[in-house]
Amino acid sequence: MKTPILGSSYVTRSVNAADARMINLYPEIIPEGGKEAAWLQRAPGLRLLATVGIGPIRGMWAFGNYGYVVSGNTLYRVDTNWLPTSLGTVAGTGPVNMSNNNTQVYIAAGTYGYIYDTSTNTFSQITSANFYGAVGVGYLDGYFVYNQPGTQNFWVSNLQDGLTIQPLNYAAADGAPDNLVTLIVDHREVWLFGSYTVEVWYDAGLPTFPLARIQGAFNEIGCAAAYSVAKLDNGIFWLGTDQRGKGIVYRSNGYSGERISTHAVEWQIQQYSQISDATAYTYQQDGHSFYVLNFPTADRTWVYDVATQAWHERAGWDNDTFTRQRGNCQMFFNNTNVIGDYRAGAIFI
Repeated sequence: MKTPILGSSYVTRSVNAADARMINLYPEIIPEGGKEAAWLQRAPGLRLLATVGIGPIRGMWAFGNYGYVVSGNTLYRVDTNWLPTSLGTVAGTGPVNMSNNNTQVYIAAGTYGYIYDTSTNTFSQITSANFYGAVGVGYLDGYFVYNQPGTQNFWVSNLQDGLTIQPLNYAAADGAPDNLVTLIVDHREVWLFGSYTVEVWYDAGLPTFPLARIQGAFNEIGCAAAYSVAKLDNGIFWLGTDQRGKGIVYRSNGYSGERISTHAVEWQIQQYSQISDATAYTYQQDGHSFYVLNFPTADRTWVYDVATQAWHERAGWDNDTFTRQRGNCQMFFNNTNVIGDYRAGAIFI
């Protein structure tokens, strides 16, 4: 007799109802011509590619002929032979967000911000009197756009110059009285994630501050973890929260959030003592697009496969127990999906 093992991880509070735990396995659908409707594919492991600094790998970004890696307190430039070169010091210990314009790489590190100028090979901390920190950062029509920590404010830099910020180059995402958690630029629009709401702005070409709110692009679903926001499959994914609770995973559908997590996944997430430290990265492999959601405090990794709309777990094995996967962040560089290590300075393929 065949056992129905195909599907997603689904462990309910009542194991009599469902007790299917999928670890390092995910289903692949066979549309036609196969002997079975689907089969279980093994999730790819992590193979050491190179060592970059002492770690952990806090963020990675591909631009031009180089990859840029924040490892520990250092920004490195990695060439196509995977050889790192130290560029400068990045304060802090947590994740960073990164972006680039035509010549500059921007590192948003919470309280601090940094620019590496590829045209002059110079690394600089942003010291403008009008800079008050940056969490999320993106590029829009020549501007760097970023949100100020602990406020409703978000800023734009001067055109093609992340180091220069004018005193009136900011606005408030005040459609609701909640502070911004992060932002992301998608399809030339800025998604501003508050604790309980999301609003979307665009480049209206206005004087002084160029952006304007898109009327009707307001969502009463916020973001529970700043570094859970990621782009994939022509949309945006994030770990949500609102005035009624937290722990549901969403993807964008127009300007709304569409729930993609299951009751079983949500029940697991809501048992964790902390979810605000969740981080996510995305990548594509063999036609599968994966949203990888890590929970550092809970030491767990959940993965959503867009192709099958199914969830599974990724895990390591340490001291006779499952742990979160070592992957912390991702970049596609040198025709390779590169994964950064949350424990040390390793980068993997």
